[in-house]
Amino acid sequence: MTARYIALMLLVTSAFGIACDSSRATQPALDPAVLTTLEVVPSTVALALEWGSSAQLGLAARDQRGVPMYSGRVTFSSSNSAIARVSGSGLVLGVAAGTADVSVTYTVAGVTQSAAVKATVHPGFPSSLVIRADSERGWQPSVAHLTAGGTVQWLTAGPRSWSDVPHRFLYLMDERYAVVDSLDLSTGSATLKLPTAGEYRYCSAGCWDPPDHGIVYVH
Repeated sequence: MTARYIALMLLVTSAFGIACDSSRATQPALDPAVLTTLEVVPSTVALALEWGSSAQLGLAARDQRGVPMYSGRVTFSSSNSAIARVSGSGLVLGVAAGTADVSVTYTVAGVTQSAAVKATVHPGFPSSLVIRADSERGWQPSVAHLTAGGTVQWLTAGPRSWSDVPHRFLYLMDERYAVVDSLDLSTGSATLKLPTAGEYRYCSAGCWDPPDHGIVYVH
């Protein structure tokens, strides 16, 4: 092998290495996560003043790729604390009959997004309820109150629940948790009129995880 051949090979190898380094240097870096959307759950809050009921708000913050963001700074506020107060953790308390807007801001890396829900405080127990399935926290509100003769509508979060079991049926139970009836959830919702006072317990999906369970007190 001649010295000229060896020098040529070294030159080719060096050129190839420079080209590879140049290719790596020009590859675009992945954009950093930026807070893009903020959603409050539930979207509306209904409280009964006579019972002094409360509702816990939850947040869903996502970046530009739809990936959840959990490390932000959150602030809650009420437009009228004489009607509805809200704690630093998002617990809404009814103070007087009326409506108030509960606002939330969420800040991550200098970017802030805002959202709001309307809180309605009833002078008595509501005559209708909408209970929604949150994909992480389960049925919300998990404890609810209703006037006798009122109706309850359950809305599923999607084809599968937080326990990764399909939402097919909602099971109604007595105080001893024995199943007494069932409702079809395959269409995404179920509605039931509760004519008499008492405790109406229910569960869905696998019925074994705490989020699967809930209770409606009828007065």
